[in-house]
Amino acid sequence: MRLFSLLKRAKSRPIGFILKKTLTFVRSNCRAFLSTLGINFYQARFFVKNTKGTDGKIKNRLTILDQSLLISPKDAVKASEILVGRLDTLQVTKEKADLILQNKISILGYGNFDLGNDIDWSMDYKSGFKWPNCWHWKIDYLDLDRSSDVKFPWELSRLQFFSDLGRSYLQNEDEALAKKFKYFVEDWDRKNPVGWNVGWSCPMDCSMRAISLIWGRTFFGMSESLDDKFWDRTLKMLVEHGRFVYRNLEYSDINGNHYTSNLLGLLYISIAIPWHRESHTWKKFALSELEKEICKQTYPDGVVHEGSIPYHRLVAEIFLHAGLLCRKNGIDISEAYWQRLERMLDFVLAYLKPDGLAPVYGDNDNGRVMPLGEQDLNDHRYLLAIGGIIFQREDMEASAGKLWEEAFWLLGPLVVVKWGEHEDKAGIQSKAFPEGGFWFLRSDENYVAIDCGDVGLRGRGGHGHNDALSIELSMCGQNLIVDQGCHSYTADRSMRKENLSAFAHNAAIVNMQEPTEFNNWGFPGTTAYPCRVLMWNISKFGGHFSGEHTGYYDRYSIRYVRDVTMVSKDEFTINDRMEGTGEHDFLWRWLFAPSVDVKLAKALSSVEMVAGNQNFVFVWEGEKLSAQILDSEYYPEYGMRMPTKCLELSAMSQLPFNVKFTVHVLKEA
Repeated sequence: MRLFSLLKRAKSRPIGFILKKTLTFVRSNCRAFLSTLGINFYQARFFVKNTKGTDGKIKNRLTILDQSLLISPKDAVKASEILVGRLDTLQVTKEKADLILQNKISILGYGNFDLGNDIDWSMDYKSGFKWPNCWHWKIDYLDLDRSSDVKFPWELSRLQFFSDLGRSYLQNEDEALAKKFKYFVEDWDRKNPVGWNVGWSCPMDCSMRAISLIWGRTFFGMSESLDDKFWDRTLKMLVEHGRFVYRNLEYSDINGNHYTSNLLGLLYISIAIPWHRESHTWKKFALSELEKEICKQTYPDGVVHEGSIPYHRLVAEIFLHAGLLCRKNGIDISEAYWQRLERMLDFVLAYLKPDGLAPVYGDNDNGRVMPLGEQDLNDHRYLLAIGGIIFQREDMEASAGKLWEEAFWLLGPLVVVKWGEHEDKAGIQSKAFPEGGFWFLRSDENYVAIDCGDVGLRGRGGHGHNDALSIELSMCGQNLIVDQGCHSYTADRSMRKENLSAFAHNAAIVNMQEPTEFNNWGFPGTTAYPCRVLMWNISKFGGHFSGEHTGYYDRYSIRYVRDVTMVSKDEFTINDRMEGTGEHDFLWRWLFAPSVDVKLAKALSSVEMVAGNQNFVFVWEGEKLSAQILDSEYYPEYGMRMPTKCLELSAMSQLPFNVKFTVHVLKEA
């Protein structure tokens, strides 16, 4: 299956890359064969040697580990003491930890699952499907025709719920939590020997798991319930994870977040265990590649090339953790690295909506390096708090609104003396990211996001959707029109395609067809179609955007042009023009935020909307448009469904064809 997939992709790849992948394929199969003979070179019992000057005693190794951490166990205690007086979410953390004590763990957006007394780390508890107990290379996890989601065991095996256990432990000093941490580590280790089972089939998740183990030392390093024997085995697990990730890098000719995660995992591990002879190689490689990838995986305007805003957050976290880890350990990192990271956070500053939530353009798998707070998944303001302190940016601090818990864990307890309170958010203006493909119109509490970029990975197709010219809209601080988001990847092939589809986004559809075909290399994705910006200007009310895509041009000779204008603080317009010849079917599907109450007016030419305490009207003008309100779904997280409403407008018309949409605040008589 893997070989067939590689051969299909090889047609468009450089010959050097194909040769390198072929060699990787051969090596992986050789390791798979050796595993059947009982030979596993990932295991820590092979070639573990110490460098000169290190006596090899576990206490010395743990001292080295503690000094390398972003926040040491002692400083974690101090941070937790400060947080007790600043947070209103401590009870939430404790309640989550109490459930984890019962082996009840929240997985993605699917909710809490009771894993029982004998955890099966290879099972999708949602569907009941279990992956076989075999060498990682032999596991087929991309069979979308069965009822299963490999993200479930992968997410479970990331062990990121250690954050809830650990932060609650520091707040409550309950040794039962430390003992539960030990139980999970030992149970996972015993049931998943290095290289075996589905938990090892994705090196990215292995990297994240290693990071979770390292953060476990931050949280539980002062616990008397964890002896040297336990920590010694944990360090050996890090050796095994380092070896595995380094020998199974998820590289490509155009790299994405999987490869960057591999690099971050190697950096974390190599700094944590410098006494291991291979760690120097891992660190040197990871540092060199991270310096390269931050510019390769982002455009000069700071936007990650995945074609997804949720993935922009993940990749920003990866480079942020790497930079802070280097700074903590006295490792030089270039000024160019920090400059590009600041631009990545400038993009965050621009895309956050008035309520602090991010639009969910593109795929969203809830990916985090390490969740260290209780904020909404799509609330990215903690990044601005951290960025404001690192780069001394008052505009970021003002938009962050407060010193989020995440900042304490990444920057240490002294961060509180560096924080300044800022109330003025006037610095957030309309801004364009032409290389990354996003435009944002803003004015006070009004906001419009417009996608007019490639489909990800420089047009190859990454985590982007068929959403060119699609918008998200907020007025008076209320979310009105939203992108549908992404429900899941491998659980259902048809749902995966529905999430990618133009039918799931707020832009016109011609003749009930997609603007481009999906690729089907096992995991459906989008393919490129041309789009470009025709005009962009900023005004005191926000500004004007004009763009087009020609995804329908080759089949129907149609140019689709969309003009978006903030007319005033109370009015916003969209003008859609279909240029070409002949008669065609047109369809618009406008997805409303779940919090919006909608009602179709009797004249069938407008929709009345109520959001918060404010009334709005959505009006359309165009020939022969029929309208209906339909039930629909919104996916704010991976696996989470929220019921909402969709306005469907359709027409058959000769070209050229124009439709005008207006959203305005309904003034009381």
